[in-house]
Amino acid sequence: MNYDSRFKSIETRLEELEKEVNLIKANKEIFLTLDVAAREIGKSELTIRRWVEEGKMDAIKTPKGQLLFSLNEVVLFKESEALGSGYGLKVLYADWVNRTERLAFPKNRKTVAESMTPGTNCLIYLTSPIKRIVGATTITGTVEDGKKNWPDQAEIFARWPYVVPHELITPKLKTGLTLKEAGIDFRPRPGDTFKAIDKDTFDKILAILETQDDYDWEQFLRLH
Repeated sequence: MNYDSRFKSIETRLEELEKEVNLIKANKEIFLTLDVAAREIGKSELTIRRWVEEGKMDAIKTPKGQLLFSLNEVVLFKESEALGSGYGLKVLYADWVNRTERLAFPKNRKTVAESMTPGTNCLIYLTSPIKRIVGATTITGTVEDGKKNWPDQAEIFARWPYVVPHELITPKLKTGLTLKEAGIDFRPRPGDTFKAIDKDTFDKILAILETQDDYDWEQFLRLH
């Protein structure tokens, strides 16, 4: 075995890895490789490469030519691509039950909020401590309508400055379903606010919710 050649190959690879690590540290973000990003978005690697070439997606190219994608950009891209479906899962914190007249979006999801259009149907998923789909609603206005209706939203809720009006399809919130029970393969990450679903999935879950008992939200508010 030619050990000198072997050592040189290892040293070269270590140098390349060090450059990649420094590149990621410099950007202070989590990055995904091409195969992982493609799996997250649900498209082929060839499609993702084409989108990068067309300028539809941003990517960082390492010295070795590997494509890296910011996790935050991948999440935003997934959400923006999903908005045209007309049906979705709206992720909200459990304290939303104190202000059910509005649907809020975090400050890093302005594009998603502005893309909400009247007629979009959403299942309501409440995160910690409930982690359940508890109802359904229809978007009835835009972000501009939200600014008019709640001009103090950004001041009071700085982390959730964008808001749209809506009307509950289920007038009372229900005991609900977990994502697993609903058959939705989704694990919300911090910052996730919307996931597209198809009409059949929406209709199936809504039909189940409508057969359930109303949730005792007064008791919930006392406990949480």
